[in-house]
Amino acid sequence: MQVRIVMSVTASFQNDRRRRLEVRFETILIAIVIVFLAVVFAPTTLVVAFAMAPTVLMFVLDGDPQKNRTLSVGALNLAGTVPALFELWARWNTLAGAVEMIATAHPWRLAFGGALLGWLMNWLIPIASANYMVKQRESSLGELEKRQELMRDVWGLDVDPRWRAPDPEAPVPAAETTAGQVTEISAAASAEPAPESL
Repeated sequence: MQVRIVMSVTASFQNDRRRRLEVRFETILIAIVIVFLAVVFAPTTLVVAFAMAPTVLMFVLDGDPQKNRTLSVGALNLAGTVPALFELWARWNTLAGAVEMIATAHPWRLAFGGALLGWLMNWLIPIASANYMVKQRESSLGELEKRQELMRDVWGLDVDPRWRAPDPEAPVPAAETTAGQVTEISAAASAEPAPESL
C-alpha cells in the first residue's frame, strides 16, 4: 500500500515537471519566433513598436486582472496603426523609411487617436450603460405604478397594502403605529363607553 502511494506521488511529481518543461519549451519557442520575425521585418517592427506605445503603457497601468482597458485601447490603437503600416509597405520598406515615417506626425494621429478613442470608450460606455439601466428601471417602475393604480380602480383600496384597513382585532405596537392609525385608535377609544365607577 505504501509503495503504491510513493509511486503515485513520484509519478505526479514527474508529470508536473514534464508539464513545466513543456510550458518553458513553448514559451522559449514563441520568443524565438517573435525575435526572428522582428529582425526580418525590422521596419514594420519599429513602426508597430512606436505606434503601439499607448497600449503598452495601458497594459502597465491597468490594474484589472482581465485587462479590459488594455483590450479596448489596444484594439483601436492597432486599427489606427494599420494605415501607417500600409503607407510604410507602399512607399518604402526600409529602416530609413521607418525612421522617416516616425519623424512625421501624420500617421501617428490615427494611431494615437485610436488609442484615445479606446480610452474614452472605456470611460464613457459604463456611464452611459448605467444611465440607460437607471432610465429603464424608472420607466418599468412607472409602468408598475400605472398598473397598480388600475388595479386599485378595479378592485378597490384593499389591493394596495398602503391603503388596506388595519385589522381591528390585531394589536398595533406603539413603535410601529403611524399617525393615521393613532387617530383611529384614539377615535375608537373615545367611542367606547367609560367603565362605571363603584
